[in-house]
Amino acid sequence: MWRARSCGGKFTPHLGNNHKPGVLVHPELPRLENSVEIENTFKSQSQEILNLYREYIPHYLKSLESAIENDDSEQLLYQSHKLNSAMKTIGFPSIAERLQYIERVKPDKESVIKLTEEIKTFVAASLKVLEEM
Repeated sequence: MWRARSCGGKFTPHLGNNHKPGVLVHPELPRLENSVEIENTFKSQSQEILNLYREYIPHYLKSLESAIENDDSEQLLYQSHKLNSAMKTIGFPSIAERLQYIERVKPDKESVIKLTEEIKTFVAASLKVLEEM
């Protein structure tokens, strides 16, 4: 259920030049944006988008965590996809890549939990930046 899917011995998604096909280890993902980059991203968005982020991102994150806790791989993929789309829309590609990795590679549960903790930390920091703007 939590194993990576392979096709011809290679993973199917493209995760940048640092990803080695067929390797079942944590990917070399880009660093997370810092608070200045988060604020700059938020400043480029409309108030409507910021309100949607504030309202829905915590809910999407809780749904993702619930899917992990319940070992529900179908919901995990669905919630990863939803949160990935939202992060791409707002302009946080490093978070979107982590979610896309969960969605497409389907890593083991331990890796999913680690990635989700990074995402959770980022979301908390981004909401704090948004609050202070």
